[in-house]
Amino acid sequence: MLESAAVIITGVIWGLWYGPLVEMGQFYGTEYAGYPYLGMAAAIVLCVALGAFLSWLTIRTGSCLASAVALATFNGFYATSVYFCGSDQYSPFIGPVPTGIIGGIGFVALAVYSMCKLWNRKG
Repeated sequence: MLESAAVIITGVIWGLWYGPLVEMGQFYGTEYAGYPYLGMAAAIVLCVALGAFLSWLTIRTGSCLASAVALATFNGFYATSVYFCGSDQYSPFIGPVPTGIIGGIGFVALAVYSMCKLWNRKG
């Protein structure tokens, strides 16, 4: 249970860390309802979700290397999707990029699975 609280707290801090970039429009642009606060909330949700998965992966493998590779893969996936989609064709906040609502649904589902695994962990 302590791991779950740590995941949530560090995820919130990680999301707030990206606050200035979200405010500048780096992740979601500036043309969406609720700018920039809704974008900051989305960044926090994404960081908690990624943190849950990366924490579970670190505990499961006993090494931080798997989490480092997973995060690097996510960052590359994000950069590639932004490059190929072109931000003039979609809304970065809603659109298909992994940090948007549609693209982030899978990561939230993965976070729920990871948090369940952390809660049910013995020891």
